[in-house]
Amino acid sequence: MTSASHVAPRPASNYRRARRVNDACDALQISRSHLYALAAAGKIKLIRIGGRTLVPEAEIDRLAEEGARAMRLSAVSAYETDWPG
Repeated sequence: MTSASHVAPRPASNYRRARRVNDACDALQISRSHLYALAAAGKIKLIRIGGRTLVPEAEIDRLAEEGARAMRLSAVSAYETDWPG
């Protein structure tokens, strides 16, 4: 006899674990060629399922956060160089 408590919960229907390449590019606001260049450089992981290339949602989140962090650091350093002193 199996119990329902031993069954892993299903993700919500609107939850994605991975996106198609075009959807990932839209989310990151980059071109397909830039995404593939990032993958070739080892900066983002792609997965193949069947004939599709997918980008894990965790990779999109990580890359977006790294980009946001770089933008914040760039803004801080620009502020510091503009500061009279």
